[in-house]
Amino acid sequence: MKKLIYFLLLLCLYSCSSNNDITKYQKKRGNIIEVKNKIKEIDLNDVLLHENSVPYIFGKYFIVLDPYTTEKVINIFDKTTFKHLVSVGNHGQGPFEYVSAGGFADNHKGEFYLTDFGKYVINSYHIDSLINDSVYQPKEFRRIKESSFPSDYIIINDSITIAQLIHPTSISTFVEYTGIWNIKTGNISMLTDTIIQECHKKRFVLAVSPQDEIFAECNYLIDMICIYNFKGELLHKVFGPDIKKEHYLTFNDATFSNDYLFTLYQGGDYGSEMYDSKCIIFKKNGDYVATLHLGYNVIRFCYDQDNNRLIFWCNDEILCCYLDLNGIID
Repeated sequence: MKKLIYFLLLLCLYSCSSNNDITKYQKKRGNIIEVKNKIKEIDLNDVLLHENSVPYIFGKYFIVLDPYTTEKVINIFDKTTFKHLVSVGNHGQGPFEYVSAGGFADNHKGEFYLTDFGKYVINSYHIDSLINDSVYQPKEFRRIKESSFPSDYIIINDSITIAQLIHPTSISTFVEYTGIWNIKTGNISMLTDTIIQECHKKRFVLAVSPQDEIFAECNYLIDMICIYNFKGELLHKVFGPDIKKEHYLTFNDATFSNDYLFTLYQGGDYGSEMYDSKCIIFKKNGDYVATLHLGYNVIRFCYDQDNNRLIFWCNDEILCCYLDLNGIID
């Protein structure tokens, strides 16, 4: 009997230890670094772009997607000098015009995909042809016919993507979840649950690290990050100090680098026009590293690995800017 009790006690201790390895409670994120005076404005060469545009790094290029434009949807710059190279893609109903652009993805073959959610079509662009040929036209890659469709996805190989998927539940409601989306066949395999603790609606931004075979769901209205492997197994669940706040905007963007998970944290009541944005940096296991206090109302960002800098898109006195991370984060 004593041996049985001892065995059960050890089993309980092991279970508690394992759970502690998964669940992390960060009651304070106190390593705050003021960086506003290190942020440099980017001159976009008089290209008119909306404050809700989305920045991307694609090879040696900096691409700004402007879904709300009356000009061109796709705007391409040199990522080192920020020289404007070309803008393409009209807003409209015509061939290769965009009703509602989004879902940018790199196929790792010199091409990028761009989705028109208004027409349910994905177009493909060859970057060299796009820049060098003034009459270049993209190709229609595929039509989206699935009941669930990707709002964002990262291509892992020729057919498999890790995708943030939208599943409509009525005319005006939907659920979000992460899944494997076969970009060729349209087949979908769910990786994570659609229900979140305490019945909160699940709204999140997705970050994927293909080389580590992990992804992170950084929740939009809850101070919580869940990190999974590509099998959908939960590796780490991170609760932050604002976890109990309601109607509070938390993570608005996220991306993995070689060593870190960079997140954009708004930190304010949902619906506010201005946020005191921060970049919170975690290790890939969810451990807290540092908080970069940006001093601007940042909407989206991307990471330029070659130049080790973050590029920010703002709704503030400046529109686009960057932060050199050398000397700030090793």
